[in-house]
Amino acid sequence: MRIFLTRILFFLSPVILLSISEAFIIPPDAFTFRCWEAVSFTTAKFSSIGPFYPNQDISMTEEGDLGHNTRYAVKKRVRWRTDNLGFRNDAFISDPDILFLGDSFLVGTSLSQEETLANQVGSMPGASGKVYEMNVDFNKLPYLLKYGILKKPRLVIFVEAERNIPKLEKLAVQNNTRGIRSNLSITDLRYGLLSRISVNAPGSVIDRLTRFYSVKWLSARMTRKPDTLKKNSPGNTSDMLFIQGLNSDIRNKESLDKSLEAIRSYKEYCSSQGIGFLFVPMPNKESVYYDLVPYDHQPQFLFELDSLLKQSGISSINTLALYNGERMNGKMLYAFDDTHWTGAAVKLVAAAVSSQQSAVGSSH
Repeated sequence: MRIFLTRILFFLSPVILLSISEAFIIPPDAFTFRCWEAVSFTTAKFSSIGPFYPNQDISMTEEGDLGHNTRYAVKKRVRWRTDNLGFRNDAFISDPDILFLGDSFLVGTSLSQEETLANQVGSMPGASGKVYEMNVDFNKLPYLLKYGILKKPRLVIFVEAERNIPKLEKLAVQNNTRGIRSNLSITDLRYGLLSRISVNAPGSVIDRLTRFYSVKWLSARMTRKPDTLKKNSPGNTSDMLFIQGLNSDIRNKESLDKSLEAIRSYKEYCSSQGIGFLFVPMPNKESVYYDLVPYDHQPQFLFELDSLLKQSGISSINTLALYNGERMNGKMLYAFDDTHWTGAAVKLVAAAVSSQQSAVGSSH
């Protein structure tokens, strides 16, 4: 048995050494093209409230998520910092006045730390109160409050990409509670435990021991095919890259009704807790640069949704209308090689948020 175990250990030693090297010696961004992948949990997500390794401060030269390793890639120097919960903030704030919830636009994919929406809003002239962002679905908010991970904010600002809005799920609000009706007992268990113990740091070590990015990096380069990236839909002659192209237009009554019902439930939950609510949709790149896709006309989903939200008394920002005006002024709003926005677009939306947040927050 001793001989057998010795042979097994000898056979596994390269894997063990590689795993230890990735966890303790090699920088986390050594085999990635963006900070997002460098600090994201992959195999140990259970150990963290946030999606990223806690207390990280890294800088690297990134490429966009659409043009990586192709001749269309645009390089940009980016810095990321994460707090001790694993969210992209300079520091954890347990009692924010303004709480941002949302997706990768909110996190700031392709943006450096100072360019993120939360940081831009927090640094606006005349800004008052503490601003904090969390890259989570809205349905996690009741758990964050229930287990005391966060204290109740004055205002919640929900940021969601246009392509994901029809996928939003309605939140079932209880009549007299801080929680929600749900059979997701695993979420209660996870948030309950994580609110009492800190396992983020060992969790990130476990993750780096088991993700084997170096193997994936080597495999990708050994099997790499010639650059056959299709830049755009047929008929497009620009250098702009798109993720969905002609499939991005989601305009239909069913998607509008479902989206409105979900967003209304978020507003109702916030109102039941005495919290202001503001919805900020992030247009698809194809909706902003529709003529380059090319579409004959601009997709109307966000305009129609904005009208329905206003009729329902739900505060929102018509970001696509803002972008249309800025595009006419020659501003670059989305990166050529990425699905996400530029710093110029963030500043535009941050100004719009700042002009509304006081009124929305004080009305509840």
